[in-house]
Amino acid sequence: GLLILGVLCITFCEAIAGRFGYVPVPPSTPLPMPNQGGDDDAEQQLLGKQEGLEQAKGNRVLGLLSAAFVGLFGGSILVPASYVRPDLQGLPLTPSFGVGAGTVGCFVGLVYWRLRGMNRSLRHELRGEVVLWGCVSGCVWNAGNVAQIIAMHYYGMPYGIAYPILQCALFVSGLWGIYMFGEVTCRGAITAYWIGAATLLSGAALLGMYGPGAS
Repeated sequence: GLLILGVLCITFCEAIAGRFGYVPVPPSTPLPMPNQGGDDDAEQQLLGKQEGLEQAKGNRVLGLLSAAFVGLFGGSILVPASYVRPDLQGLPLTPSFGVGAGTVGCFVGLVYWRLRGMNRSLRHELRGEVVLWGCVSGCVWNAGNVAQIIAMHYYGMPYGIAYPILQCALFVSGLWGIYMFGEVTCRGAITAYWIGAATLLSGAALLGMYGPGAS
């Protein structure tokens, strides 16, 4: 329960801050100008706002659905391993895992590119620096999965403990987003993030001490 609460608090830290009146204004937001074009300009601005709200609602639904699928597939990531012979479980399973992840990742990327109707060519999208840092990101992410497999199959850590602790990656990514890339600058949102982080780490610690297989 603490793990879920901490993850939700970190994920929606900006929304939580907004509930308490902390509404950050993006630096690129232009200041409102006095209306000099009469009623026509005002009507166009109103229509533009309505279209923007409708688009934001659609994007929100799509984002929630995408997050739900991430949780579904991410939580089931090692389920197929239970059907593998015991002598092939653990690290011997990781090469096939990597091939499957790479294949599905390419397929999903192509589908996304087609659905978005991007006018730019794939050659432009798959620039050298994009491929390089994408591969580095994938290697770091898979290092966590490999460490989880080692903890489970060679040190006897139950899946019910190993996988929830893996979700602490959200805490680390939040640190990068706040302090390295400056994606979150609102003090209220940062406070909500740290409250969620403390809850998440507390849940992970309690799970390790009293969870499945704890002595």
